[in-house]
Amino acid sequence: MKIMNWQSLSTRLMLTSMLIIVSSIWGVAVYVSNIVQADMLHSLEAQQFSTLTVLAAQMDDAIKFRAQSIEKVAAAITADMLHDPRKMQAYLDSSVVLDVIFNAGAFITTIDGVVNASVPTSLKRIGVSYADRDYFLAAMEGKSSISKPIMGKVLGTPVFVMATPIRDVEGKVIGVLGGVTNLAQSSFLDPISHHKYGKSGDYALITPLHKLVITSTDQRLIMRAADNRHPLFLRYLDAYEGSGLLVDQFGAEMLSSSKRIPAANWILMAELPTKEAFSSIELMKERTIWAAVLLSFMVTGLVFVIIRHQLKPMLEATSTLARLRVEDSFPDALAETKDDEIGALIGGFNRLLLALRERDASLRVSEENLSITLESIGDAVIATDARGNITRMNKTACRLTAWTLSDAQGQSLSTVFNIINAQTRLPCVNPVQLVMEHGKVVGLANHTALISRDGSEYQISDSAAPILDNKGMIVGVVLVFSDVTAQYQVQEDLQRTGEMLRQTGELAKVGGWQLDLLTKDLRWTPETFRIAEVTPPNEPPLEDGINLFAPEAQPVITDALQQTMTTGEPYDLELPIITANGNHKWVRTQGFAVWHDEKIVKLRGTFQDISERYLADIKLREVEQRFRDLVESTDGIVWEADAKTFAFNSVSKNAERILGFPVSDWLVPGFWVSRVYEEDREYAVNYCAACTGRLENHDFEYRFVARDGNLIWLRDIVKVVAEEGKPKWLRGLMIDITAKKKEQDILRDTLREKTSLLNEVHHRVKNNLQVITSLLRLESGRSNQENTKTVLNEMQGRIRSMALLHETLYRSGIFASADLAHYLKELATQAFRSHINSNGGAVRLELDLHSVHVSMDQATPCGLIVNELISNSLKHAFSGELGGVVKLSLLPQPETKSVCIMVSDDGIGLPSDFAQRRELSLGLQLVDDLVAQIGGVLSIETGHGCKFSINFNCDE
Repeated sequence: MKIMNWQSLSTRLMLTSMLIIVSSIWGVAVYVSNIVQADMLHSLEAQQFSTLTVLAAQMDDAIKFRAQSIEKVAAAITADMLHDPRKMQAYLDSSVVLDVIFNAGAFITTIDGVVNASVPTSLKRIGVSYADRDYFLAAMEGKSSISKPIMGKVLGTPVFVMATPIRDVEGKVIGVLGGVTNLAQSSFLDPISHHKYGKSGDYALITPLHKLVITSTDQRLIMRAADNRHPLFLRYLDAYEGSGLLVDQFGAEMLSSSKRIPAANWILMAELPTKEAFSSIELMKERTIWAAVLLSFMVTGLVFVIIRHQLKPMLEATSTLARLRVEDSFPDALAETKDDEIGALIGGFNRLLLALRERDASLRVSEENLSITLESIGDAVIATDARGNITRMNKTACRLTAWTLSDAQGQSLSTVFNIINAQTRLPCVNPVQLVMEHGKVVGLANHTALISRDGSEYQISDSAAPILDNKGMIVGVVLVFSDVTAQYQVQEDLQRTGEMLRQTGELAKVGGWQLDLLTKDLRWTPETFRIAEVTPPNEPPLEDGINLFAPEAQPVITDALQQTMTTGEPYDLELPIITANGNHKWVRTQGFAVWHDEKIVKLRGTFQDISERYLADIKLREVEQRFRDLVESTDGIVWEADAKTFAFNSVSKNAERILGFPVSDWLVPGFWVSRVYEEDREYAVNYCAACTGRLENHDFEYRFVARDGNLIWLRDIVKVVAEEGKPKWLRGLMIDITAKKKEQDILRDTLREKTSLLNEVHHRVKNNLQVITSLLRLESGRSNQENTKTVLNEMQGRIRSMALLHETLYRSGIFASADLAHYLKELATQAFRSHINSNGGAVRLELDLHSVHVSMDQATPCGLIVNELISNSLKHAFSGELGGVVKLSLLPQPETKSVCIMVSDDGIGLPSDFAQRRELSLGLQLVDDLVAQIGGVLSIETGHGCKFSINFNCDE
């Protein structure tokens, strides 16, 4: 006997007891674990938030101290100090506190955002513009601010800036003082960036306004977007202060807390992985689980032993009952050893065994009689019990199902008697189920097929009846069925043939009809009914059948029928009909005679709906006519030709109107080639042949000799039609472009005249400018005043630069724009040559010029600017015999679609009072005005030498 029988009472009692006890043990363990974890979470949150509060207060005090310090330093700066870079630098150097509280120093800018003083000086911030920074803009509005973390322009590392406005005595903002904290170096934020929270936790300082991480213990997060979408994190960004669990942006669950830093409107966060926070809880849970497992095993064993001992007599009775199914003889009575309920049960079991012995003998006699009866029946018979399990089968049933009686007994009827619908192939309802539901004889539906065990299929007819006991209760079902496969096959073949004919008629839209000449009965097939839109099976009389045709067609069909009935000659007509619903259709009707004993007794024929084909023919003719009308209305010659021989097979009537030749002439082989103008013939034929060979559509122009002898310019647009990868046809459109060609000739002559006129204008302007230059040179030679000579010489250089532009345009022959690189090269060389003697020829000229085309409106100012700047460099940058280099560059800027002109030298540089001298210099004032004229920006850099840069957008 099995140790564990899932259907036994002892098993169920044992499992129920175990389930109650074990569930209680595990319930208590889980409840205690959850309570302890909740308490631990509350304690850890309070501890974390307390630590964060202390650190946030420390950060808030540090930020307030730095803000107050920088405001005090700014308050001591006056307008005079701000505009004197040396005083400003000295003041910053003396403000030691800024070097102490800001690890990247501090700087001061004027209102244009350019730094004029900075500490430490080693960082070289002077001259750098911070006008685009948000903290500068806020300070210019009179507000102190702390910037978001940004990449420093000089340091190239993450920084943030505390900026405050500098005001004059009237309170107007005249500059900005900024203190810089380098996040990549040690700073007052080290308690956050250099210390872990716990073993693996982190601190993070975040600016909610910009959603950026300022600094963090995890260096990967610095200047990274704080884009965690967890609801608790979003609450932290909205200034919520507290603690809770969240999932960080790397997918790890964290115990987190947040505290605001009011002085900077920042938030300070601390995160500790829950794996570390709850490590002690997890250890406790693991120990609790092991204790629960051990206790569960002990209780299970104890319950199992007790129940097995108490129910041992019942288990012996169960074993005896099980042997009754497999043994022919009845077992001996069981020993009655107890006086309790189990003992009474054993006594009743022994009395039951005695009654079963007596009934078994009677049953064997009945079984023999029933077996003889079943085997003598010709139909198949299957008997089942009330559950549908087979109890008996005769030989016929065994043959049809391919099951032996021994294999089938005890099997469910659906296993042995596998029936399906022969048409849908879906399983049929079990007959036993139908009998049990209705309690009466039932028959199977038509088209029932039996699938035997060996795969054979039989068409069957059957019935099932209930087996009733003496109380009228159903105790089983008897099923009687017979093989009707042969009869069913004959019927199915007939139906299949009829259905195939019907479907063929529907697909072809062909109906049939038959007229009995003796009875005048007219019969239609279903498709004929459908075409006539008459509801079957109401066959119309012969007169109504003729009236189905349209009035104009009725005489035709009547004559055809009469002719066939008289002579037997068949007919085939296409006629219009009007259906029963009033719809107009076209049909093809055929009729022929059926002879019997040399007499015509019947007429038979077909009736086909050809409306779609008839309407399609009409539409096709309409489309063809519209295409012809379109071709004739086109202001050109539409044609088609053979791709190999160029022989035309179709040409529109416009050929005669435009070129004078009738259509018949074009269809003569070789006609087109012979009429192409002889000077264009070789080109036109070869070009067309080459494109055709490559299967390329082409468009070309040539002259054609019209019938009246005139030359007509044609534009021929050709499409190559290919078949199997080879050219088959050429289809094209010839357009008369003679008038267009004449217009082009007129425009070409006009352009030639205007070009000559512009050449003359530029030549005369250049000569006049050269006369003016000569007069200035003569006047300079007569003057004894050095200042006057200098002015006259400078004026000569300016006039030469303008004259050179006109000479350049005159030589190039292009007046819409000038090649600025070529023009500046000539100008610089000429200007350099005129001043070369002033320094002994030791100064060299370097050119880096890229081709740029600009309009005359920009070329003239650019030449004057370069002339002035080169002249200034040669006059002022080099003293005595000292040599050097003057460099002229012209660089296009593709990213900004602008142009940059640079004039630089490696001379002595600009003087310290350059700003005052600039206002008195006519040449530099002229440069400023010319730069503004071309919409450019002038920038000046000094140091080792001097560099002037002009950036502007070119007109072309």
